[in-house]
Amino acid sequence: MDSLESPFDFERHENHGVVSFNPMINEGQWGTVIEVGQEILVHMETLPGQALVVDLSRLNYIGSPQVALLVRLWKSLKRFQGRMSVECPPGTVRDSLSTAGLRSLWQIVETRELALAAVGVAHVAPAKNSPWNWFRVSSNWLLPSRSNRAG
Repeated sequence: MDSLESPFDFERHENHGVVSFNPMINEGQWGTVIEVGQEILVHMETLPGQALVVDLSRLNYIGSPQVALLVRLWKSLKRFQGRMSVECPPGTVRDSLSTAGLRSLWQIVETRELALAAVGVAHVAPAKNSPWNWFRVSSNWLLPSRSNRAG
């Protein structure tokens, strides 16, 4: 692993943030994880919306300091009626979160799309080059024109 790798990545969007934990976060002791938490909280302060997705999909393990960090992020959001969800595929990490009873605090889901929906972020429209765009355009001929619709 590259020694310069960050323990997390933070993405800022119009109405939410996404923090992705990298495996390196599991190498930190309590003090290091507290410092990482401070950095994440600074990023969260600049979010226009109080919605956060925590992506744990890169982790194969999660320890007590990292679980405490998740709770800390959630408590920070909760003060402002914010929402948090966790993206975490089935496996050891998800089992650890369930065993800790954290499923009652936030939704733990398998995909980014489900995590975004859990915090109330609207589904992003498909890209302009989406293969489904032809259907949307070509199906318009099936609809009667406004002038022919019964009113």
